[in-house]
Amino acid sequence: AFHITSGLSSVYLTAAGQMSRDISAANAAVAGALAIGSYYLLTSSSSQRPRKWIKGEDEAITHDDDVDHNIQRKAVIATGVAKDHDGTVVVRADPDFDLDLTIFGTVEGMLPRMVQKSKLGVHLYWRCEKVQLVQALYAQLAPPPKHDKSLVEFMNDECDFKMEHADGSFLDHLTFCYEYSWRHFSGHSPRVLFLHSIMGVGTNIFPMSVDKIPKLKGMLTEEEFAHVEAFPSILRLLLGSGLLDELKENRSRLSSLKRLSFHRVIDNMDLSMSAEDLWVHLNYHICHLLDFLPASCWAYHINMDSLFMVFVDLYTFMKEESLIRAEVNLDLTSATSSPDGTPVTLGSCIARALPNAVKLKLQSKAIRQFSAKIGHSLNYTLHFDGE
Repeated sequence: AFHITSGLSSVYLTAAGQMSRDISAANAAVAGALAIGSYYLLTSSSSQRPRKWIKGEDEAITHDDDVDHNIQRKAVIATGVAKDHDGTVVVRADPDFDLDLTIFGTVEGMLPRMVQKSKLGVHLYWRCEKVQLVQALYAQLAPPPKHDKSLVEFMNDECDFKMEHADGSFLDHLTFCYEYSWRHFSGHSPRVLFLHSIMGVGTNIFPMSVDKIPKLKGMLTEEEFAHVEAFPSILRLLLGSGLLDELKENRSRLSSLKRLSFHRVIDNMDLSMSAEDLWVHLNYHICHLLDFLPASCWAYHINMDSLFMVFVDLYTFMKEESLIRAEVNLDLTSATSSPDGTPVTLGSCIARALPNAVKLKLQSKAIRQFSAKIGHSLNYTLHFDGE
């Protein structure tokens, strides 16, 4: 047997191929109190011992569009299905990970930084058979369209996209979002997700300065720019306000929703988006959040990871209201049971998320603090007919 240490959890892979976890009560209490969670491997037993495990390569992106996505990204791009890869991947801590080199370097406080590092500072080791299957599926796909040369030069020469992201470089994340959108969100520009963070990310990093907005606007269509400038704001409203709850409370009159008014993150300018554009925009967010889903053990992470909770909540609302236009499917069958033996279904995921309001409140507090530091208002208004 060999022992893989991964932050708060210790995972053992025995000769019989069984994985068990040993989380100290003290560390578990810290993680629960912080309500941020961690992307750790907490897998159930595997019936067969893997013959070999391969570390997924995270190649740095180049501006010639020659991108080699990691295995998790290739799997969801090739299939349009987000799934729990329990039993086919091992997560291991990266001893060389430096949080300050990522977009989360602005997170303050020793404990929040510790937990954030534990979420992001990991390597994924995949079973050979899984790698071969995913690579074969992805190899059958035609490459996505090349980016406009002038846009790439603008991003490369006049913006700063050199920050690290949760898995590989920040540009790797943008490229995943672009390709997924191109393949699975037909009829809507994938450039929106390629540029979704150019006007600000949740931790107050701004790859582009305000004075560059007119130039960016001139390189995009009116529709593309409207979604790009709104993306950081709507993301903060999803994570740090009651927007989604208010939409759910008004299910009976969503057909009479005219528009949403809110404030742009980069300069707090007033913005407005029609109801139809809002539904399209929320589809972009669903595609975007796919890149934040844990690789395995969803039954555990739905009870720990606030981003996962928001994804499930948003996806469920949009699906119930028949508002999902992108091809996004959730496969929960691979997670045969949760740690306590309850079968995992979308409903059970939602049920597990409900008692964790404290985690979402802490996330909301963090977003409000980031916005307050830059003078950005999280106020918004849903405008209905007759109001």
